[in-house]
Formats: sequence, structure tokens, C-alpha cells
Amino acid sequence: MEVKGEENIIKYLESVCLKIKSKRAHNQIKEELYAHIEEKKKDYIKCGDSEKIAEEKALRDMGSSDILGEELNKVHKEKFNYRILITVAFLIITGIITMYSLRGNAYNYWGNEYFFINKMIIYTTLGIGAFLLISFFDYRKIKNKSAHLYILSIALFIVLFLFNSPVNNINSWINIGPISINVRDLAVNIFLISLVGIFKDIKWDTKKGMIYGVILSFIPLGLLMILKYSLGVAIVYTVTLIFLLYISTKNKKLTFWLMFMFIIALILIYSQNSYDNYLHNIIKELLDSSVFIGKGTRVNLEIIPNNISDCIISSLIYSFGWAFGVLVLCLVLFLIIYMFKISGKICDIYGKRLIIIISSIFACQYILGFLYNFGILNFYSVSIPFISYGGSNIIISFLGIGIIMNIYMGKSLRGEY
Repeated sequence: MEVKGEENIIKYLESVCLKIKSKRAHNQIKEELYAHIEEKKKDYIKCGDSEKIAEEKALRDMGSSDILGEELNKVHKEKFNYRILITVAFLIITGIITMYSLRGNAYNYWGNEYFFINKMIIYTTLGIGAFLLISFFDYRKIKNKSAHLYILSIALFIVLFLFNSPVNNINSWINIGPISINVRDLAVNIFLISLVGIFKDIKWDTKKGMIYGVILSFIPLGLLMILKYSLGVAIVYTVTLIFLLYISTKNKKLTFWLMFMFIIALILIYSQNSYDNYLHNIIKELLDSSVFIGKGTRVNLEIIPNNISDCIISSLIYSFGWAFGVLVLCLVLFLIIYMFKISGKICDIYGKRLIIIISSIFACQYILGFLYNFGILNFYSVSIPFISYGGSNIIISFLGIGIIMNIYMGKSLRGEY
């Protein structure tokens, strides 16, 4: 919203903003300063000054536009959160090191022992590019496009149903030339991000609003029920959605009943598929043969099938020891807790909820991935962010971190733009 007012005031505000590097903060700063100047101006008019004199005194009280601009530039300075970036870098390095320990598998399946490492480096580079692009895009513009994003997600599922290319019996990918894209995971993430904006505008205290919100919530889950082996992704969607419903509605009763209905849907999804215990048994064998520090014994890593992403953590523990595995787990816990923590520093409610939801997606993916790799779960179809091999998922994870970084850099902003 542009500020309208007297010419001298507008010139003063423009002069202040020349010193402020954050372009997306300019309108908000202009509005706040204009309101402050007008308040001072009214006070002087009440004391008997003319409008022109009152305006001059109000601007004089504000002080030098250069000094004020420099001070406000410090307040609205946009900078990366390096704790998140360093943690993510360590997790990526962990994934690459583990790929190196599995180079025998790469040679057996692809004839090149550095196949997975090379691909990981390429996708990480593309992910960093996607991260940089999304980091400097004003996230507040996403909210007004929430309905469009929801429709886009449905369209992606339709494309997936028509042109899917199964990988390990999982119908998540479509091929575009030599490139495979995990459309399922991308669509589910877009669904959740779109619902953050849609839920914010729904009138949950009305029957119509409640029914509308429930229908929108169940459509993605219904689409996942059609696909094979989507229980892991369905759990990520369900847990994150329940969290979003509660922070959006503050209605415990509604959240409880929807949670009950979602659990029934998850049971139906689980019962639709049979799960191969071969990889599950390999993981148990890897863990049983692992030592505290160093490489385990008795197991040849080349017995691991081509879908190495599913057992990346157990392979890591076997290759480098339980101590290294615990270190990685601590890094993951720090990343999750810290992302939730920084949401409390965000002024904009929409931005705050976006961080919470994206952090919840990451948390669910890590929890499911570790539980499977510890031999507790016998199903798995989600990628472990930044560690698992998989081009689409690495780029999707970088986009998620990019949105979080974008919001963090504009943590002083309000919702309007």
C-alpha cells in the first residue's frame, strides 16, 4: 500500500528509504513514519500552529533522514541465518560421505562407483540455485496465490496418474527425457504450503467454513490413497495438517475428530499394500553388525539393493560407527528445534505459520526415516532431507529451507506488501 501525503513528507520518506537496503520493507516503513509524522503534526496544530508550520516542526522532530535511514537499515537488515546453513552443509557432506562408502553398489548397478556421488553433487548444486532464487522472493506474495497453488497440486497429481514412471514399485515419478521428477512429494509439499494461506482466511467458526476446510484437507489424502506405497508421505501430510489445523482454528474438538478420521484413512492406505521385508532385514543385519566407532563387520555393503536412499542412515552407522550416527542425529535434532524456535521471532502470522509447517514436514521426514533405519518401521517411502540420494527431493528440501530463510530475513515485516 503506497503512502499518500504532502510533498515535503513524501520527499522525507523517500530520502529515508534510500538508506534502507531491504526494498520489501520500504512501504511498511513509509506507512509507520507517515503515521508518526501526522500524529506530531496534529499535536502542533492543536497548539495553534498553521498546517505548514506544524508540518515543518514535525519533520524537524524526526531528525535527519540520513541518520534515521541508517538506523532503520540496521533494524530491517536482511541476512542469512548461518546456523541453519552450516547444519544443512554438514548433513549434505554426511550424505556424500555415506555415498562414498556405498560406491561398490554404484559400480554394480551403474558401472561407475562415483555415480551416486556425482549425482548428489549435481543435484546439490541445483538445489543451492533454487535456494538462492526463493530466498530473495517476497514470500508474502505466496499467500494471495494459495488457491492457485492448491489447484496446481491437483493438476500435478493428475499428470502423475497419467504419466507416472514407477521406481521400485512406487508411483511417484514422471520422466521428462533423462530427468525423473518426484511429482508426488512436490505436490504434497505445495498442498500444505497452499493450505497455510487458505486456512488463514477461512471462517472456522461457521459451519460453511468448517465444511470447506475439511473438504480441502481430505482431497490430498484421497489422492495419496490412489497411489501405491504412499503411506510415509501420507503420514507426513496428516501429522503436518493436524498441526496446521490446530494453530489455524484453535478448535481442539475439531482437530481431535479430524485426527481420528485421518488415522482411519492411514490404516486404509497401509492395508492396501504389502511391504517387502528384504530391505528391512538388511537394515537389522547392518545395525547388529555395527560397532561404536569405525566400520562394522560380517556384512558386505554390496548386498544393499539399488534403492540405497531407504537405508542411508543404517549404512552410515555400519560404515562409520554408532558414534557418528548419534552425531548426525544430534545435528538433525538441532536443525528441527532451531527452525521451530526462529518462528517465534517472525512478526507476520502467515510467515510464522509457514515456518512451522515447513519445519513440521522436515521433522516428520526425519522421524520416519530414522525409525525405518533403526528397524522399528517396516514401511518407508519418504526421503531423509539433505542426506538421502534423490535429485527431486534434494531440490525440494532446498526450496523449503529457502522459504524459511526468506521469512527469517524479513522477520520484521508485517503481512502486507
